[in-house]
Amino acid sequence: MISALGEEVGWRGAMYPYLKDKFGVNKGRIVGGSLWGLWHFPIMILAGYNYGTDYIGYPILGPIIFCLFCTVIGIILDYIYDKSKSIWLPALMHGAINAFTIFAYLIKPEYKQLIVLGPAFIGIIGMIPSIILSIMITKKIPKEV
Repeated sequence: MISALGEEVGWRGAMYPYLKDKFGVNKGRIVGGSLWGLWHFPIMILAGYNYGTDYIGYPILGPIIFCLFCTVIGIILDYIYDKSKSIWLPALMHGAINAFTIFAYLIKPEYKQLIVLGPAFIGIIGMIPSIILSIMITKKIPKEV
């Protein structure tokens, strides 16, 4: 949680409120998540951050899927931040996601090449529940003009 706190203060605490004021809640969250994903691209492509360098579709597929992941999780974390009025809950969730993702591939390292598919949260299959939840949250917010 402590390592995720810095990102959460920057994204949820500063950037997302600005983007939501500028674009409206839903569009602001989508733009924020896209920026959050793009922000990781250099270290992903150059150093293999999150997915490594030996997965299916390297180096293109990983950053695209991670950008989707950041958008989806960003919607959820920002919703929790808005409801709780506390940065600690999104930081705790962010830290838990990071820990679980690492743990999933320590248990079954032979699945590392399939990391963009799943089972961890940063794979397409693993993020299906998060995609559904983020759509539900987005539909709950009234349309902005």
